[in-house]
Amino acid sequence: MESSELYLAADSGGTKTDWAAFDRTGKVILNGRTEGLAGLNHAPVSFTQFELQTVKFAALKPKAVYLSLGGPNTGEVEGFLRKRFPESRVRVEREADGNMILFAASFRGCRAAVMAGTGSTAMGEIGGRRVYAGGWGPAYGDDGAGGGIGFRALRSYLRSLDSLESCGRIADLFRHLALGLDPRTFAGRMELKSRANAMTRRELAALAPALAELAEQGDASAKALLEHAALENARLAAAVTPPSGSGKILGCGGIFRLGASFLRRCEAHLRELRPEQEWVWLPDFSPVKAAMLFLLHGEGFEITADLRERILRETL
Repeated sequence: MESSELYLAADSGGTKTDWAAFDRTGKVILNGRTEGLAGLNHAPVSFTQFELQTVKFAALKPKAVYLSLGGPNTGEVEGFLRKRFPESRVRVEREADGNMILFAASFRGCRAAVMAGTGSTAMGEIGGRRVYAGGWGPAYGDDGAGGGIGFRALRSYLRSLDSLESCGRIADLFRHLALGLDPRTFAGRMELKSRANAMTRRELAALAPALAELAEQGDASAKALLEHAALENARLAAAVTPPSGSGKILGCGGIFRLGASFLRRCEAHLRELRPEQEWVWLPDFSPVKAAMLFLLHGEGFEITADLRERILRETL
């Protein structure tokens, strides 16, 4: 197969970038994962490691490159990719605009979607108009996403040190922060504060699976955190769906892989808010697959049922 027949799709969030090089039939030739490119602000991005990691994809000289970005720095990222892939048609779009994800969701009968990974956002259509909810970032949103869950867990741990609340076994996840310190002293508190604030959004989001495991084991504090996240995701879904009538909402992103118990809580809360709406879970779905479909659609290919199902079945 000539390299000119290949296409390259990617989805980049706050934690990671997933890549898939594939042909027009949807067969993945090469895939991989690199660092996330999404930032919270229009701050300069460091491409040093990223450039080294993408050598194998650049060597393929894909016909077109499409990247869905979970941050505002689309111009900078697109400029870098144009230099990295000078012979390719390059397009970078904001993931949160909903174009890509709702296009893919429509193949499962969904007119709305909640995306929850490191951060969270939701989009849908009400009365023929695109609507949005969430997406405000770690300070003001993300309650149903990994970053928000990890942030509240850390807050609970720090409050427990002051006897303001009990955090149960959540403390086990943060004991390394207090190694060699005495939080009862002012100096110890200030150093612990420094260490806690140095934890990145990515590091906090990575705690979500461990917190889900604690919840499954019956830890009350962890269960409360996961319950709050499930309710928040149901609220996001309700906010982007019509107040009446039946419909389906695609739930996608790492948070929806926390286990059956968490999904059942999301479903229970949605029933309370929108009884006629229902979640659609696709265990093997990932946003990079939506990017693949959207790229081929933009290149003028017909998205047949066979092509769609092949892409959705791919192991990435």
